[in-house]
Amino acid sequence: MQKRGKKENLVIVHPFPLNSILIKDITNCLDDYFDITFIDLPGFIRTIKPLKKIGYKEFGRYLNEKLANIGLCEYILCGISFGFLVVSQITPPKECKAILAVGPYLGAWSLKVSTKKRWIARSLINAILFLRLTNLVWTNKLFKTVLLKITNYPEQRLSILLQEVDARTFFITAKIVVTAKPKVKFGNLPYILLLNYDDQTIHANHTLNIFKRDAKQLFVIDHKLEHYPKQITKEYFQKRLKPEDIDKALDWLIKVSD
Repeated sequence: MQKRGKKENLVIVHPFPLNSILIKDITNCLDDYFDITFIDLPGFIRTIKPLKKIGYKEFGRYLNEKLANIGLCEYILCGISFGFLVVSQITPPKECKAILAVGPYLGAWSLKVSTKKRWIARSLINAILFLRLTNLVWTNKLFKTVLLKITNYPEQRLSILLQEVDARTFFITAKIVVTAKPKVKFGNLPYILLLNYDDQTIHANHTLNIFKRDAKQLFVIDHKLEHYPKQITKEYFQKRLKPEDIDKALDWLIKVSD
């Protein structure tokens, strides 16, 4: 890669169940370092038709198609949480110079959720899917109340999610999240891992061990960002993600890319 002096291109694949609208403020938080491009997965935003067959491999194939036509000569590919699992299913194009993994989801085992709770969630989702109740549940006020309690999101943000995300895509992907035992592929590219050791959603230490074992070139940034922050502001990022750590990671990337 070139010596630093210009912003890097950063292509972001969003976490479940969000989309580029709900995480767009990341652009303002990281604009000193990156020019950001978002790739929305089908069914998570109204402008992209849901897939007929929904799965992380199918999302990966869609991602491959989008990257083939993205028009950037060089970029870092970022997967946030479930977005990293999608990223891990592809062989990145030659234009991709590194992978940025933010709080990566690696499978159901990586969730800080008991086996019993995952079984209950899977059973409820199976019933909703079998009885074809996805749209009915999605528009139910009680379901919105439950989501508000689980996510602790502001009501306006949750309303956007409910307006944008396809109900069937949501429930099938949720089932994947609580049951998946995927094969996560690590390529030869450099990996930058952003990890919060106090993450309340994933098992950070186990995730770190997987990256240390399988990533041939790895730089780890310890941060204090929440897995699903209520609000994304520049002040929030600056308090929880040290600018000098970003500088060190990008300088490291130059060295290992030479």
